[in-house]
Amino acid sequence: MTQTPPQMQGQIEAPNPLELFWEKNKKLVIGVAIALAAALAVNYGVQYMNRQARNADWTAMNVGAGLDAAYTRDGSMWSMIQSMLEQNPGFYRYYVAGARDELVSRLGDDIKKADPAALEAILSGGGDRAPLALWALAVHDYENEEWDSALARLDRLEKEFPKHFLVLESEYPVQFRPEVEKEEDESEDPKPTPVDEEPELEPQVAGSDVKRLRAAILGQREFEANNSRFYVAPEPTSTQQLVLEIENAGTIRIRLYDQVAPEHAKALLALAGTDFFVGQRVYEIRREAGGSTSDTPTAGEMLFGWPSTKENDREQWKAGDVEEDHLVDWEDTGLSHFPFMVAVEAAKEGRSQVERIVINSVDLAVSRDGNRVIVGRVVEGQDVVEQIVQSQFSDAAELERGTGRPEETYTITSVTVE
Repeated sequence: MTQTPPQMQGQIEAPNPLELFWEKNKKLVIGVAIALAAALAVNYGVQYMNRQARNADWTAMNVGAGLDAAYTRDGSMWSMIQSMLEQNPGFYRYYVAGARDELVSRLGDDIKKADPAALEAILSGGGDRAPLALWALAVHDYENEEWDSALARLDRLEKEFPKHFLVLESEYPVQFRPEVEKEEDESEDPKPTPVDEEPELEPQVAGSDVKRLRAAILGQREFEANNSRFYVAPEPTSTQQLVLEIENAGTIRIRLYDQVAPEHAKALLALAGTDFFVGQRVYEIRREAGGSTSDTPTAGEMLFGWPSTKENDREQWKAGDVEEDHLVDWEDTGLSHFPFMVAVEAAKEGRSQVERIVINSVDLAVSRDGNRVIVGRVVEGQDVVEQIVQSQFSDAAELERGTGRPEETYTITSVTVE
């Protein structure tokens, strides 16, 4: 039987190989570790700086394209609102979904107001952002109805970046698919549509983003060419014009549409031949509520035609009754509320109050067409109309409402027919 030999007293144990290696190479190992740590730190720093540079580049791209509306800042009001909303997750999800839908619906308007100079600078710098900057410029031109420029940018995008995802064709490029219209259930007890039922959409259309945008541009341009009456105010037909001198503002010349609104034109000319309007004041101006602006404004008007405004005391200004001789049967002119159209207010029983004049300074087709008869257009003095419409309200409450009396007194000192 083999026995373990006894240890000799005073014998030194052989050193561990790792300890020997450490003792011999300690400085080298520490140096390598420091070098690795430094290399990792430098690498992280370079990556961080690159990320920051990329973030700055793409932020500049988004700001230039007008897509920065959803950005938030540390310490902003949004941070406080977000904290409050997170305490109620259900409402938070509802709020975020609503905000997302609103941002998506505003994409066209945001790009329409983009900074072309900033996008051109990004485009000239090349790199990954160049094709997207070119695309944003094309969409910007499209939204601003600059058709030829938009088409030229799309041609350049296809030529210079043929492999870009915006140019490459696919079975399902990004697109809006309208919901399939279903026949209405006319039964006595129609079945309600389940809330969670997925809507049936029209089939997707194959192609590329560039080709789809080009088709939209060509289609819109053709539609406008064939329906110019919707986009360009027709020239007034009357050889006579009304000339209004307005104190504190200037001169306004109005030509009438006497072919499509002959009775209104005749009545207005007869009224102008008297002193009915002389001495009257502009009794109301209308703008967007709260002093805000909108791409689809609902107000931008000046109104006159109250005989009571000849009184210096504004408290005496009242609408009053319209004289029977100043009521005219409604005439369907087919005209739209382009900027600087002159209309008369509607009365009851299919008639117009030809003495109540409204001049709009912005396109009000969406909100005003069909509500009153357009009888003429301002052909000179549009700046005067704009000055009056944009003048100060009498008080802050009127500014908030967007309608009220102008602080300045605008008196009609003379009305002549040329």
